[in-house]
Amino acid sequence: MEHIICKWRFTPGHTYQIELIDEDVIFDDSTDASANLKENNERYDITKVRFFNFSIEKDGTLNLKLNNDIKYFSVDDINLNPSDVASLMEYAGLYMASLDSQGVATYTQNNGSSSFTYTGKEDIQVGDIVAFYEGTKPTDRNPEKGTERKTDNADVSYVKIIRIDGSTYYYVAAEAEDVTFTPDVLPIDVDDNDGTTGWTEGRTSLTIDNMALDKFISYYKDMSDKNDITIDVGDYMVFYTGDYEKEEVESLAYAEIIEIIVDGDHTIIHYEEVDESEVMSAMDLYDETELTESEIKRIINENEKEIQQIIEAQIMDSNFFDKAGEYLVKLTLKTEEVKEVFGDDLTLNDGRGRTKGNTNSGGIYLYWLV
Repeated sequence: MEHIICKWRFTPGHTYQIELIDEDVIFDDSTDASANLKENNERYDITKVRFFNFSIEKDGTLNLKLNNDIKYFSVDDINLNPSDVASLMEYAGLYMASLDSQGVATYTQNNGSSSFTYTGKEDIQVGDIVAFYEGTKPTDRNPEKGTERKTDNADVSYVKIIRIDGSTYYYVAAEAEDVTFTPDVLPIDVDDNDGTTGWTEGRTSLTIDNMALDKFISYYKDMSDKNDITIDVGDYMVFYTGDYEKEEVESLAYAEIIEIIVDGDHTIIHYEEVDESEVMSAMDLYDETELTESEIKRIINENEKEIQQIIEAQIMDSNFFDKAGEYLVKLTLKTEEVKEVFGDDLTLNDGRGRTKGNTNSGGIYLYWLV
């Protein structure tokens, strides 16, 4: 058998489908990918398989950064009321997922609100973003997949404080932009006499005139959807030469900002050079968690009614009952026992006036109702 070897490059974490167009081409079923199919399908026939879906394995990635000013509290903090904690964790996550009758998932922003009592010494002010977490502190977490040092990546509830009355804090669910840090990528012109000094490849700092810095920020503002743009630690810079306004530029290097010092009319920026790929993946978030049998049972028990409604809706929409009923009744008509009672002159009708098969004069009708 001649083998066809695919030389395409696939992206980790992506899912692909292979379709065999040529009827003379079949999949090689000696691979590990076919073992489970063989084991669980009595009517397995590799020549009938024309589509193959597969996902490329990828280790977990938690590049998405959280804002630096979030205040963190473990749900086990003795200064919190357990009943308040239970209420807080009902709003875990920034978005709520729901399924419609067709099993389609929709995500809406969490809009929970309530209050909690806190008697500790941590300074909490109106407008603060506060995170209540189970397990490992969010800033110390590692992906579940592909890491040796495992962390407990349990639920986190992010809230925004809107009012304080003594030791009682009133809150609403935080918005995504209050929690996650989205780095900007600022274009920085390093040509001579264009407002920057001190840049050479391999260095770790440069000085920018504030007027030139405002111009660089305006360039980024014009090509982004953000209105309120500032330069922050954690943002990225792309150093270039040429005329930006004429789109005649050459990118030289990328860097992540690690310190910003304002000195009169100038700003000194300390940075660390990075690869372009790091900038492009700065907000990557990917992980896999394998559910235990007890967790699967718990999820099914908690959502049994919704799952049943979704399955019923999908079955009805797919005409499964019509097709299955027709198949079973036709099968019954072929049995010797039925022929002995009714003879061969039978017509199949679905009870709605739709005839299945030919009607002979004087024939007997069998109905099935759905």
